[in-house]
This record gives sequence, C-alpha cells and structure tokens, in this order.
Amino acid sequence: MTIFIENVFRGHSIFILWSCFLIQTAIPCQVIIVTGCPKTEEKWQIASQTKNCSLKGCTEIELYHCVPTETGQLVEVCTSPIHLQGVCPFYDTVGKRLQMSSVSCKSNNTLQNCSTRYLSTHVYKYKVCFPYTGDVSSATSRIHCKREIPIYYATLIIFCIIVSKTLRGTGTLN
Repeated sequence: MTIFIENVFRGHSIFILWSCFLIQTAIPCQVIIVTGCPKTEEKWQIASQTKNCSLKGCTEIELYHCVPTETGQLVEVCTSPIHLQGVCPFYDTVGKRLQMSSVSCKSNNTLQNCSTRYLSTHVYKYKVCFPYTGDVSSATSRIHCKREIPIYYATLIIFCIIVSKTLRGTGTLN
C-alpha cells in the first residue's frame, strides 16, 4: 500500500496542493430565497433530498433548513442545526449561520406550540415561525454566501504539506 501511495504522489506536490484548493472552491454554498417552506415532515424530507446538503463536503454537519432571515425572507440553506428553546430560528445572512430569534414559538393553538427544546430541523412543525404561508417554490434570487475558508484551506494545505514533506523525507517525491 505504501508503494502505491508513493507512486501516486511522486513529483506531484504542487498538483496535490492545487487539488486541495480546487476541491474546497468547487463546493457550492447557496442560500436560495423561496416563497414558502415545507409544512410537513414528508415535504421537508423531499426538499432536503432536493437540496442534497450531504454533498456539500464541509467539516461540520450541515442539514437542510428552510427558515426566515433576519429581514423575514424565507430561505433554503444547508447549515449546522441548532437546539432551540421556546423560540423560532432565523438565518443570519451576515454571520452565515442559524440563530435563535426573539419570536416565541408558543401560540394560542396548543397543538402548534413548540417543544421545550427542539432541533432546528423540526421547525416545520411550528407554523408561527413562518411569516408566509406559501409552499416551497424556489425563486431565482440567491443571497451571496461565502464559506469561512481560512479553516478549510488551512487544514487542507497543512495536510498536503505534511504528506508532501513526509514523502520528500523518504526520498520518494522529486
């Protein structure tokens, strides 16, 4: 196995480094404005499969969310889930993450009240958290989304340098 790895990496340290860079830049980061969010678990699962957050390749777990932004726009986004207590979530377009809002998810209808503690991916159960009532329908607008790249790139670059130096130290890399 070691010989195979050495042959693969032989003379390609710049290529390896460049590949690491391209892998991260190819990962799309999209926040899509929608006119409505899924209202049932089944529709949430379908939207989640369509968004396909599992292919984003991030180091943190990112799951499908359909939530309002701080300005009330509804968006679909792949982001890390959070635990909430008695309030609705919103997507912070500046901080690029979910936050707890000041909007209570307790309503006059006790059937729609949120649990004492719930995961943000279950927000579809609480109608009070959505300012609009439409179904999911992607608009053409996208909110600019920039991944926090220093950590990703630093990790990949350090890994590539270590592999390169290790192979150079053994005399297997030109």
